[in-house]
Amino acid sequence: MKLNKCLLLLSLVLVCLFTNAQKSRATGDVIDLALNARTPYKIKISQRSFDNLPASYSLEKYCPTPVDQGLYGTCTAWANGYGVATILYAKTHGITDKALINKYAFSPTFLFEQIKSTSDNCQTGTSIYLALLAL
Repeated sequence: MKLNKCLLLLSLVLVCLFTNAQKSRATGDVIDLALNARTPYKIKISQRSFDNLPASYSLEKYCPTPVDQGLYGTCTAWANGYGVATILYAKTHGITDKALINKYAFSPTFLFEQIKSTSDNCQTGTSIYLALLAL
């Protein structure tokens, strides 16, 4: 009886450890220092005043419903394709109905396929810079 309880406890511990190992999230940003060095960083200085801007502003009403990217290294594509592009589209077209925003949400998979390494199987990640260039 005592042996059965120990085996059951050991089994539960192993299942918990295995389950937690499976739930670890992949990262998605690939930092390429050579690419970053080629990125233009000098901007024109603006001569206009920003004194009349509000202290804060929210784009929340234009956001698509958050979605879990799962165990894939695609967060760059989700953030830029699904997030940024969808928000810009919804704001440009004045769409605030969440169902309609979700209907027109941009595909993170499409963006990921455009910018990923040819050998990547959704685990390596991509560059934010390449994502913004593709958009």
